[in-house]
Amino acid sequence: MKFQALRLQLFITLAATSLLIVTTPPAALAARQKACVKEDGRVVIKRRCRENKKESPLNLLDIATSIQGEAGPQGPQGIQGSQGGAGQPGPQGEQGLQGDPGVSNYLRTEEQFNDILNANELASYTSNCTEGRTILSGGCTVLFPDSVMLVDSLPSPINEGWRCRARNTSGSLFGGSIVKVYTICADVF
Repeated sequence: MKFQALRLQLFITLAATSLLIVTTPPAALAARQKACVKEDGRVVIKRRCRENKKESPLNLLDIATSIQGEAGPQGPQGIQGSQGGAGQPGPQGEQGLQGDPGVSNYLRTEEQFNDILNANELASYTSNCTEGRTILSGGCTVLFPDSVMLVDSLPSPINEGWRCRARNTSGSLFGGSIVKVYTICADVF
């Protein structure tokens, strides 16, 4: 009889333990258990850490959430997001460097020369810029007669004006030829 009573008591104890394990959620069990780090670095799981045995408590939930596994495979490409709004204007840039001096006081002139040319004579006509100005361009034209031909039209040798040369091609003395010289001058800095 004693044996049967002991057997019955063991059965009730096992049944109560099973019921306790089945009805207690795992998180609640984990919350009641403590991980204790011993002085030599070993970790033991028990209900309570004892400071007098030089055990330090660890929270199992903190450990579970801090453990990180390996990275998983790359996920699929996400959908295109919507266009963002315009950004703020950037700051104003710095002042630029002073530019090179330019051209000013532009002046166009015409000078007419009336001349008498001998047969095959070469004559030179120059119209200079006013003092301080530099020649930019120029030109010449023969107004009269057809037998006087321009030989060249170019800046004067020291770039102070425009020079033209004309020749009487008639083979005889000719009086009253008219040559006009044009200049375009300016102050150049």
